Amino acid sequence: TPLLTIERGDRILYGETEIAILSPDEGWRESAAMNDTSIVSLVKPPFYSLLLTGDIGMNVEEALASRGSLRAHILKVGHHGSKYSSGKEFLESVRPAIAIIEVGENRYGHPTEEALERIQGSGAQVFRTDRDGSIKIVSQGGRVQVISLRR
Repeated sequence: TPLLTIERGDRILYGETEIAILSPDEGWRESAAMNDTSIVSLVKPPFYSLLLTGDIGMNVEEALASRGSLRAHILKVGHHGSKYSSGKEFLESVRPAIAIIEVGENRYGHPTEEALERIQGSGAQVFRTDRDGSIKIVSQGGRVQVISLRR
């Protein structure tokens, strides 16, 4: 199986969709904290954008936000809604209309009230896989719809 290493600055084109890799860069790739090495990508299909954040925490979020706007319609919330993710400055840079938290039953208390308050304070509509089931994003004719597939 061929191995492909991707890092900040790489771009993938798939049909009409562009995927821009925002992190990790060389510095984060060498981090001792595994979550810092998560791939962060800005996915731009026609009509909307989606920021995928893996398990990054506020330290990586702050570094990304310091580079400029991260504007995205939809945010896949980092680190399952940990209190160490979804910082205020980061959310101000992304300005998501929709925030999706991938989380199941866990012993860590994710998503935390602190993270939920920050995300809801950003004005984003929140979807959670523990409460809403699988989340499906459908785009057709310039209209984007988020569908909750409750269990």
